Amino acid sequence: METEDLEKQHIGSDVPERVSPVSQIASAPILQRKGMSTFSKLVVTLSLLCALGAGGGVAWLWVTDQQQQLQQQLAQQNIENTLKEQRRQITGLTTQLTQLSAGDIKRQNLLGVVKKSTAMLQGRLASVESQMTELTGAHRVDWMLKEAEHFVIVAERRLSLLSDINGSLALLTEADNLVKDMQEPATRTLREALTKDLMALREASSKHVDSEGIFTRIELLMSKIEGLEKAALIFKADEEALVADERVEIATIEENGGWSRFVGRLVGFVESLVRVRVNDETTIKPMLLADQQEYLQQNIFVLLEQAQLSLLRTDYVGFKVSLKQADKRIEQYLRTDTPEAKFVLEELRALADTPMVTVVPSIERSVTALQVFRDYWQQEKVERQLQKNQLEEFVSPSIKTNSDR
Repeated sequence: METEDLEKQHIGSDVPERVSPVSQIASAPILQRKGMSTFSKLVVTLSLLCALGAGGGVAWLWVTDQQQQLQQQLAQQNIENTLKEQRRQITGLTTQLTQLSAGDIKRQNLLGVVKKSTAMLQGRLASVESQMTELTGAHRVDWMLKEAEHFVIVAERRLSLLSDINGSLALLTEADNLVKDMQEPATRTLREALTKDLMALREASSKHVDSEGIFTRIELLMSKIEGLEKAALIFKADEEALVADERVEIATIEENGGWSRFVGRLVGFVESLVRVRVNDETTIKPMLLADQQEYLQQNIFVLLEQAQLSLLRTDYVGFKVSLKQADKRIEQYLRTDTPEAKFVLEELRALADTPMVTVVPSIERSVTALQVFRDYWQQEKVERQLQKNQLEEFVSPSIKTNSDR
């Protein structure tokens, strides 16, 4: 028994005795709670700070993300508005383009109608022209040739009779345009003659005197002649000499007494009846009566008209002589100290000193070439008419044969 007890003790010493948890807890000693250490507090504080920083970062990222989304929405809205405005502008431009296209179509249609009308009018004009040619025997070139011939003849007359270079130049230019519009190959010689005469007229026109302007100036002078006054002698009293004579007479009367005063007055009365004046001028202009002054004005008018006629005839020597004679008449018989007389004399002398062109070109080449072309055209017109008749006779049988088939 003792041995068994010893073995049990030995075994119990080696093997721990199983104890229940409840019993362990009940039997466990109660530990005393102690305060946290400084390191633990630091770790906890750092953990809280990290948590707060992470939360703040998350909040900042969320706010930033919201702002970016808002900006993106605003930008997208602006883009959409811009796109809408561009679509609206494109729609308006498309509408305008459609309207313009419709207007262009209308214009093209109208232009087509106008072209058709023009073609019809040209056809009718050609038909009328052919009918007129058949009835009267006159061709289009005949009308233009007659008109050009009229211009050349008038230009030649103005140039030979009036020396009107500018007027002849304008008429010859119109004749040249008509010959050009004929579109006939045979007008080459005529065009050359017209061109040479036109060049000569242009060269003379650049140096030619203004005949119309001078003619008008002479007309103005003729209207001024009637206002000129006739010459008259005007004596001016020498006041100083009169005062000196009176003083001498008074002194003489005081010295000689009353009888001398009576004699002096009698002598003064006799001297007052006849006065002798001395003219200091070298020339004395004659005194004209009313009829003589009128004849003088008519003489000056005739001289100025002769100057105008000489100007039209390109007699520049006679023109200057007439002006100088009119100047001489005014100097001899009329007053020259008035403003009107000074103006007339200055104008007469300026016109007499005007340089004149003594050479006026001729257009005989154009006249001769026009006559030559007219003779040529009379024969050419007959030949063309014969060729036309032959062509019609040749074509008409073939047309009848085709119609029979």
